[in-house]
Amino acid sequence: LKSTEKFYFIPHCFAYNLPNESDINYDLLDNEYIICAGNHRDIDIFVNTLLSLPDKSGLVIAGEDDRKKWEHFKADNIQFKFNVPYTEYRKLIANAKLLVFPVRKSGPLRSLGQITVLHGVVFDIPVLSADTFHLKDYFSKEEIWYYETGIKNSLSDSIELIFSNKSLTELKAKKAFERYKKNYTIKKYLDDIVRLCTV
Repeated sequence: LKSTEKFYFIPHCFAYNLPNESDINYDLLDNEYIICAGNHRDIDIFVNTLLSLPDKSGLVIAGEDDRKKWEHFKADNIQFKFNVPYTEYRKLIANAKLLVFPVRKSGPLRSLGQITVLHGVVFDIPVLSADTFHLKDYFSKEEIWYYETGIKNSLSDSIELIFSNKSLTELKAKKAFERYKKNYTIKKYLDDIVRLCTV
């Protein structure tokens, strides 16, 4: 690149198939659920919040590093799955009622969570994220929900609001999908790379 003293930011893209019939009506779970999926998540706050909301069901898709702490955890309204195959991962997100992206401000201090959140957006699932830097370049408060990082009451209040204010929730999900189509498709990603390489 000619401009060697500059950084160029190219957002990630959703490089997977869009929703199809095989993703819908997945019956691994018997009821509506809130999903927390991925590695390096603040599982503690998600679990503690769901325990305070016994009328809500939660599903955690965790990584191998989380297994030792959480494999034998038992709660009536929370299930855990570890290292699920992508096809199952995709279906579980597609049939959730809310995707929560809980991370701590203290780390990991790197790009994180965009693929999971983009899955939620393209599957028309409302997204609730910790108010950290990780998604700020991707979605605003007009498109996804944010809660105060590490504060259980903020997370629980946000969950209650999302389920009670359906019109606002649907509006945000629609805006998030419009932003995805404008900025985060694989075509846009490749176009940005070509443009950068021909500066």
